[in-house]
Amino acid sequence: MASNVPVKKSRLGKNKKKAWKAIDITEVEDVLEDERMQERTGGLVAEKSDDQLFMVDKDAFDPKENDSKYEKRKRKRALKCHSNLEPDPNIKPISISHNVRKVQPEVERLSRRIKSGKKTLTEIKAEKQRKVRNKQRAEARRNKNKTPVADFDLWETDVNADISKEDPHFCVVTKKRRINVPRHYHQKPSEMSSIQVPDPGASYNPSYDDHQNLLAKAHDVEVKREKKEKKLYNAVEAKFRTISAAELEENLRAEMTSGLNEEEDEKVEFTEEELEKLSVAPPVRREDKKTKVQRNKEKNVKEKEHSKLKDKTAKSREKDIFRLKTIKAEIKTRERDLSERARQKKEKYNKSGMNTRKLGKMKFEEANIEIKLSDELPGALRLLKPEGHLMVDRFKSLQKRNVIEPRLEASKKQKYKPKTFMKKGYETEEEMQKR
Repeated sequence: MASNVPVKKSRLGKNKKKAWKAIDITEVEDVLEDERMQERTGGLVAEKSDDQLFMVDKDAFDPKENDSKYEKRKRKRALKCHSNLEPDPNIKPISISHNVRKVQPEVERLSRRIKSGKKTLTEIKAEKQRKVRNKQRAEARRNKNKTPVADFDLWETDVNADISKEDPHFCVVTKKRRINVPRHYHQKPSEMSSIQVPDPGASYNPSYDDHQNLLAKAHDVEVKREKKEKKLYNAVEAKFRTISAAELEENLRAEMTSGLNEEEDEKVEFTEEELEKLSVAPPVRREDKKTKVQRNKEKNVKEKEHSKLKDKTAKSREKDIFRLKTIKAEIKTRERDLSERARQKKEKYNKSGMNTRKLGKMKFEEANIEIKLSDELPGALRLLKPEGHLMVDRFKSLQKRNVIEPRLEASKKQKYKPKTFMKKGYETEEEMQKR
């Protein structure tokens, strides 16, 4: 009875030295004992090679040689169930007429033509093209590594000459091939000359008539400018009364102090007419609300009007069938008018060779006429003081000749001086010395 009672395992901490003796090391001892036995009986098995551990038995039993005839015949015989599944070579497969694939007439015709050896026109043409292509490829292969030779004088040859016969790769590498430019590349945007001759009156010693003519032109420009400024003044500033500085200051003081000295706000009373004008929408009453019957009647009336309008448009379209001649005449008249308008527009464009077109948002403005008054004429070239700027003159010329669009002068951004202030608790050297 005592042997069947389970032994309670003692729970000891493995981190204590006291528990070392209670650890089960039987497996470790068995492994060590096995290794000692192998060393005593010829060495460890793990360290030996396959030739030391195994051998080939050449005198093994061969069942083919030593077996009886009955056993051989029994072993070669297959099972009846398996032999039934194998096909019988003596039985021919069944051939059904509808399973036999008939030769198509097109295939038969092609096979007869191939056997005859005759070629069609397409095949003859393809063969010629193939020969030409192979010849070109062989020639390109031969000339691939050949160094190009310039057989012309580089200094006497015209740059703009026709070089279409040259090799395209050679032309690209030597920078001789011209880039494909658009059609309007050689068309000038304006017929005006790039540098215009100044007026004779702008000379340092002009004749009296030339100088007076130039003064008249400058006078006309100033008169137009004054008219434009006066028109703007009449449209804006003239409609408002001018206020003196004292009156402006008094109005400002009155606006800033309004409502400060008044004890009670005066109540504003409005009449019924003013109230009606101020109200956005009239008041809504319960009696004015529409019933469902009224809304349905209005809906039916709208649907009837819509159907009438639809029928009317359908009838007008049906009537248009009888107006085919009139419609064709109207279309022809319209096309004639459009073509005439396009022709006039093209003529106007061709005639406007000396005019400045509007290329951008801004309108081109002529530069100020450089002129000297009668008492400012020096009479000698050495005493002449230059006017205007060459860069401005060229810029205006480009705008006038439709090369670039008119532009506004870039506004200069005002740079403010950064404010400087002293940090709280910061002392200068002078303050530290005084302290």
